[in-house]
Amino acid sequence: MKLLIDQGNTRLKFCTWDGKSFHLPEPAETELPQFLAAKSEISEAWVSSVRHQEEHEKLSQLLSQHNIRTKFACTLDSQFGLQNSYPETSQMGVDRWLAMLGIWCEYKRGFILVDAGTALTMDYVDNQGVHRGGHIIPGLTLMQRSLVTMTDRINLHIETAPSDTDWASNTADAVQKGSLAVVVAYIEAMCSKLSQKHSLYLAGGDATIIKQHLDINAIIVNNLVFKGLVKYFSQG
Repeated sequence: MKLLIDQGNTRLKFCTWDGKSFHLPEPAETELPQFLAAKSEISEAWVSSVRHQEEHEKLSQLLSQHNIRTKFACTLDSQFGLQNSYPETSQMGVDRWLAMLGIWCEYKRGFILVDAGTALTMDYVDNQGVHRGGHIIPGLTLMQRSLVTMTDRINLHIETAPSDTDWASNTADAVQKGSLAVVVAYIEAMCSKLSQKHSLYLAGGDATIIKQHLDINAIIVNNLVFKGLVKYFSQG
């Protein structure tokens, strides 16, 4: 049994892999230390982490306390026919690389991938598996928080997701709807620039709300980093 870990900027997600299926933790086991205390059959952890080396060492120490070997993935120049566009591959977050790898290995055709989390990333891979580049912009929550924290006259506590991009009649709705409108327009504009039609995949916590307002077809995909980790460490 393998433990798969996706250590992002704000959250740590994990699941187990039995060689065939992903098994997400039960609601009562969402904290990694408690989960590990109840699982003795895990021998190795495969990790995607965008955090500093210090955090890597802390995670490795926690896992070693349960006799679990730890392997960290890193961004590569190429893998399984997927070609990285970055001259310095280490500058690309490993989670982006693994997410693209998960899509590419499953479909083997060009695609656009939007991962809508704290930051919103967009990556374009052509039909030859060449990563043509990408963008990173603030995600919905980050846009909203920046207005709330950096603007004196906007003093709001925003908890709910925006329901639409219609004109707003109060400040809270204006911030929410405006951020959603920006993200939706950005995705549609970038997709329209491509001369060829490619499938658009959405991942991340805000994928569902974004998909509801796009005027182009999009496919929501789950567990992409986990899928990428399996391919990364199963290459023989």
